[in-house]
Amino acid sequence: MQRRWLPYLIALLAVCAALGLRAGFDPWLGARVPYITLFGAVIVAAWFGGAGPAMLAALAAWIAAQLLFIEPRGQFHWHGIESVLEVLAYALSTILIAALGGAMHKARQRSAESEQRFRAFMQNSPSGVFLKDEVGHYLFMNRAGERIAGRTDWLGKTDEELLPPRAAAEVRSHDRAVLEQDAPRLYDLKLQTPHGERTLSSVKFSLRDALGRRYIGSITTDVTDQRHAEEALRDADRRKDQFIATLAHELRNPLAPIRTAVAILSREATSEPDRAWSRAVIERQVAHMARLVDDLLDVARVSSGKLLLRRERITLAAVVSAALETSRPALEAAGHKLVTRMPGAQAVLDADPTRLAQVLSNLLNNAAKYTAPGGTIELHADQAGGEVVIAVIDNGMGFPPELSRQIFEPFAQWAPAQHSAAGLGIGLSLVRGIVELHGGAVSAKSEGPGKGSRFEVRLPLAAEAPAVATRAAAAPAVASPGVRVLVADDNRDAADTLCRILALYGYEVRSAYDGGAALEVCESFRPHVAVLDIGMPVRNGYEVARELRARRGAGLRLIALTGWGAEGDVQRAREAGFDHHLTKPADPGVLSRMISRAFLN
Repeated sequence: MQRRWLPYLIALLAVCAALGLRAGFDPWLGARVPYITLFGAVIVAAWFGGAGPAMLAALAAWIAAQLLFIEPRGQFHWHGIESVLEVLAYALSTILIAALGGAMHKARQRSAESEQRFRAFMQNSPSGVFLKDEVGHYLFMNRAGERIAGRTDWLGKTDEELLPPRAAAEVRSHDRAVLEQDAPRLYDLKLQTPHGERTLSSVKFSLRDALGRRYIGSITTDVTDQRHAEEALRDADRRKDQFIATLAHELRNPLAPIRTAVAILSREATSEPDRAWSRAVIERQVAHMARLVDDLLDVARVSSGKLLLRRERITLAAVVSAALETSRPALEAAGHKLVTRMPGAQAVLDADPTRLAQVLSNLLNNAAKYTAPGGTIELHADQAGGEVVIAVIDNGMGFPPELSRQIFEPFAQWAPAQHSAAGLGIGLSLVRGIVELHGGAVSAKSEGPGKGSRFEVRLPLAAEAPAVATRAAAAPAVASPGVRVLVADDNRDAADTLCRILALYGYEVRSAYDGGAALEVCESFRPHVAVLDIGMPVRNGYEVARELRARRGAGLRLIALTGWGAEGDVQRAREAGFDHHLTKPADPGVLSRMISRAFLN
C-alpha cells in the first residue's frame, strides 16, 4: 500500500519544489508567465509515477499558482480570453507530458518486471548460469552457479579470483575461443572441490548489447554423478556381454562330450564297458549343466530376496564334509595338495547345510581353478567368540588388491584372458548372497597377481548346541506294485525318455504330449500319479492340475516337472493343486522315490 502512494507523494513534493522555485523568481517572471516553473513538477511526477501522479501534480500546481501568484491572490480570477488561452495551453502541455511520461514509466516498469522474471527463472534453474563481461568480470551468477563455484562474493570478480589456477586458466581459454569464433561451444572441466573432483559440462556463447559491448554467457548441469552412472552402465553392459559369451562357452563344453557319448552308444558294435563309460559321461555332463542353471536361478533369487533357507542345527564338520565330497574331484584332477586345519569343526550352526556346503565348495573349486597344477590349498576353520571363521587359502594367481570387493559382484571376471572363460562369474556373488542371508560376512584378500588369495567366511554360532540329529538315508528308487503314472510333456523326447526310465523302475506308464491329451488319457488310464509339464499347448499344466483335482480329488498325486523354478512358480503350482514341484532336469531316482513314498503305507 505504501509503495502505491509513493508516486503521488513524490508528485506533491515536486509541486512544492516548483512553487518554491516560482516564489524565488517571482519578481522576474511576472504575472504573464505564471506556469513556467510548474512543468518541472509534472515531468518529475510522470517520470516516477506515470500519468496519474503527473495529472495530480499538474492540477495541484495550477490551483496553488492561481491562489498564490496570480493577482488578485487568494482567489480564482479570469482575465479575459488571454487567461483562458493560458490555462488551455497549460492543460494541453501537461496532458502531453503526462502521456509521454506515463508511456515511458510503463515501458520501464515492463522492462523491470521482465528482468525480474528472467532473474527469478535463472535463479531457479538447476543448471549453473553465469554472465561475464568481455574482460571476465562476473555480472550474474544464479544459486546453482554459486554452489558450483563455492562462493557468494562473486560480483565483479574474475575466474582467477574464484577458481584454482589451472581451472581458471582453462575457463579463460574457453572464453577467448567463444569470443573469437562468436559461436556456442561445449566444454568439459574437471574441478577440485572440498567434496572431491567434479566434472562440469558447459555450453558457452557470446552476447552483445545495443551498444555493441560483448559478454560471455554459460550454462553449466554438474555431470559427475551422471558420468559415474554412465560408466557403471557401460561396465554392466561389458560384463553382460562377457557373461553371455561365457555362458555359451560353459554350455558348449558339456554338450561336446554328450554328443560324443551319444555317437558311441548309437553304434551297434560298442562294447559294454564303452557303453557304461558313455552313460557316465552323459550323467556327469547333464549334472554339470543342471548346476549351471541352478546357480543362475539362485543368483536371481538372492538378488530379489527370494532365496529361502531350510535351517537346521548342524556341525561345521558336516558342512565341510559335504563340500569336500563335491570339490575333491576338482582338487585331485589338478594335482593340488589340500591342507586342513579344523579346530572349530564341532561348532554348531543354525543354517541351511546344503547352501553352506555350496558356499565352501564354490570357494574350493575357485581355488582349484585359479591355482596352477600341483598347488597348495588350505582349509581352516576356527571358532572366535560368537562366530566361526572359515578360510580358503591358495597359492594361485591372486588378484589386484583393489578388486577385493568387485569380485563378489554378479558376472565379474577378474582373471587374466587365458582364464576368462573359466566360469560364469556368479559363484562368488552367490557365496556372498548365501553367507549374508545367514547373518554372516565374506571377504577376499590378495597381495597381488601371482601371490595367491585368501577368502574368509564368518558365520554366527547357534544360540544353543543340542545334539545334532542324523538324517535318515534316502529310500531306494523302487516302485510300489501296480502304481500307474501319467507323464505329460509337449517335448516328446522328454516325455518318452522319462516313461522309459519309470517303466524300468517298475511303474505302469502312459504318456501325453499336450494338456488336452493328458486329460483324455486320465479318463481311460486312471493313473495314481500324474507328472505334468507346465508350458504345454491346448491346456497348460496349471489348468490340467486344477481339472484333475476337481475330477479325482485328493486321491490323485500331482507332480509338477518344469523348467520354471522360482519361488513364485512353486507357489502357483501349489495353488493349482500340485503336491510336489520339481525343476528340470530332475534325477529319475528322486522322482521315483517321491512317487513310491506316497504308496509305502
